Amino acid sequence: MTTETPTAPKVDPEIVWDGKKYPYRPDDVLTIDDRLKFNSDSDEDLDPITFEVLSSRMWNINEEHADTIQRVSGSPVVVENYDFNTCIQTEKGEPFLFAPYIQYFTGAAELIIKYTLENRAGSPGINPGDIFISNDTLIAGSHQMDVCVYAPVFLGDELFCWVFNSCHARDVGGSEPGGFCIQAPDIYYESPSLRAMKIADTDGIRSDVEDTFLRFSRIPDTLALELRSQIAGVVRARTRIEELFEQYKPATVKASMHKLLDDTEAAVSERLNRLPDGKWSDVIYLGGAGPGDRDVHKVVVNLRKEGDQLYFDNYGTDPQVGSINCGYGQFRAAIGAALAYMLAYDHRFCVGGVLRRTTIDAEIGTIVSADRDGAVSTTLSQMLGIFMAGKLLSKMMYSDPELRKSVMATSSISGIALLAHSGIDQHGDVFATLTLDHPAGGIGAFAFRDGIDQGGTTFWPKCEIPDVESSEQYYPILYLYRRTALNAGHGKFRGGNGITFAITGHRTEQQVASTVDSPSSTTTASGLSGGHWAITSKFWGVEDSKIREQFAAGRLPGTPAEFREIPAAKSHKLDAKAVAHPLGENDAIESAVYGGGGYGDPTEREPRLVAEDVRLKMLRPDLAASVYGVVVADDGSVDESSTDELRAQLRKDRLSRAEVPAQPDQPAEKPESIVDIAERLMLTSVDGHSVIGCSGCGHVLCDADQPYKLSAARLDTSMKDEIDGELFTRPEDEIDVDLVYRMFMCPSCGVLFENELTPRSSEPVQDIVLSSAWVSTQAGK
Repeated sequence: MTTETPTAPKVDPEIVWDGKKYPYRPDDVLTIDDRLKFNSDSDEDLDPITFEVLSSRMWNINEEHADTIQRVSGSPVVVENYDFNTCIQTEKGEPFLFAPYIQYFTGAAELIIKYTLENRAGSPGINPGDIFISNDTLIAGSHQMDVCVYAPVFLGDELFCWVFNSCHARDVGGSEPGGFCIQAPDIYYESPSLRAMKIADTDGIRSDVEDTFLRFSRIPDTLALELRSQIAGVVRARTRIEELFEQYKPATVKASMHKLLDDTEAAVSERLNRLPDGKWSDVIYLGGAGPGDRDVHKVVVNLRKEGDQLYFDNYGTDPQVGSINCGYGQFRAAIGAALAYMLAYDHRFCVGGVLRRTTIDAEIGTIVSADRDGAVSTTLSQMLGIFMAGKLLSKMMYSDPELRKSVMATSSISGIALLAHSGIDQHGDVFATLTLDHPAGGIGAFAFRDGIDQGGTTFWPKCEIPDVESSEQYYPILYLYRRTALNAGHGKFRGGNGITFAITGHRTEQQVASTVDSPSSTTTASGLSGGHWAITSKFWGVEDSKIREQFAAGRLPGTPAEFREIPAAKSHKLDAKAVAHPLGENDAIESAVYGGGGYGDPTEREPRLVAEDVRLKMLRPDLAASVYGVVVADDGSVDESSTDELRAQLRKDRLSRAEVPAQPDQPAEKPESIVDIAERLMLTSVDGHSVIGCSGCGHVLCDADQPYKLSAARLDTSMKDEIDGELFTRPEDEIDVDLVYRMFMCPSCGVLFENELTPRSSEPVQDIVLSSAWVSTQAGK
């Protein structure tokens, strides 16, 4: 097993990207039936005031679109959790304005609309008043429960633009209630897919399509209301855009759309031109593709930059397996979501402008670009793809001091961590849903500050979790507690902490729950620049307990420790993909929602911040010493001299246990940095020769265009032994692969450069390889 990645895809050149056997990827020029006419007129001159007014109006149209869905839906997933998004797109489907909800939902909208243009314009036709529905992941959807509803906006008989929404539906069918089919070996065990079908026209909702859609759901009446909320949303948005034509020339409205795209593209181009050319790669191993799976599965994302162009691919990713996969469209959407918040944070979520500078290729039939047979319902690899792309962009952007403000470690939801529960509710009705606490994980650490506790996640700017009372009102559960969990990654800046919560069944004995995550020992919450990885969720189950007797005695198990002390016939750790755990009135489940990864070597954290975390009980005192090398006195103050000695000893101990490469002759004096390329890595010059060195001590590692890890000291250890014996799980308890936590450090001073979670047999991931041509330009400055 190796982490080296090929330079060219293993793709059959005869693959047709038509969305039938293989995913859909449109050509630059679309093939559209000539009978469909487009309105493409645009004012050449658009004054800035009108532009600001119109762009704000369209932003508000998106928000009114969203508000309409929430008012009609009745689904707590949408109303309480904001698990949806809305957008407006040009006549040919280019996305220029997203609402501030889940970004990857609408990130695939471009492909869905272009597919509709190429495949539906002739038959059944695209006409005024039409509304379409699609949830096919081979075209672009995330998983079948994320239902897309969209409509063309016409000006006379010409198509002017599109309005689009995607919302998570609570159950659209499949082998497991709620649609998270963790046992699925292929897509045929999952919910059915509708492919760009016309759900409504000027005569109203088409009953044949609606009946087919509702037929597979366990809760058809509920799903019917959710569908109508999405239809109501696009009707409202379409009406509002048509009203713009009464106040402004259509060509002026179209010009504002183009300007949003052009301005975003120009800003991204300018930013990219300030950054190094080179190649960045990331490799993550997903464990447990399904119940009982004790293997790990490699996901690779590569980024190559040339000038103001980005090229992403997944070359080297393992074949699709279980239900952890995603389609090409969602691989693309994941990258688009990361690009939007990393490189276009000030341009109203205009993903289309960013994607103009981006090419995304993929090997098909892999975990992050499944073919038509691949199961996708758990969305694990899609979530992971967002953060892997963000990690690569962070490494690329570090060299620019302004863009460095956006550099950050992996945030929450990298491992999904859901509880799906279903059965007969407290009213005697069938239900299927998921707990809605997962967005309350921690934001990953930044290059200049700690992550945000319970901060949510980067691709979901406007997210909420329900009050526990709301969830208890909707569903047959009671919360025992919901509190902070100390599960963030340590570092110079630590990641944000997540939460832990426990629920028990209430007023029903006909309820089960399934866990949806990857094993905690194969965490995906990676750190950055030597920051430690955080943990994904953990689950604990209690069956046939005495919890009701405790309630009657006035006792509430309100902490994880008390939860494990509940007298029960069975109390045990649940697997990351456990199926149908009982959740009656005497059963309970605890879930720990993940924290964010850390940034930078923990031994470089300001000691006062460590002492403050200890004081606030955000850090165990023993970890202050063993991880951060900080000696905190009984009065809470820092013993500075003892801290200096302990930190020096920790780094010395790392090197004594590490494999240390032969060291080249070192310069007599520490060289000055030409460009900082990571927290403790610099491009510098020694005797006129460009090299990469440690910016802390000046140690020279390698030639500037070579992978630095091969010249770094390397220590293969475990997170349980190296970081936290209480929090982390030994890999051998969950998988049959010899997995190690690999730490790369300066052979001279022992400062951490980067960490990997990888099979012992794998070669180091060459995460940063600078372009020789770019290095030459820097040396000449």
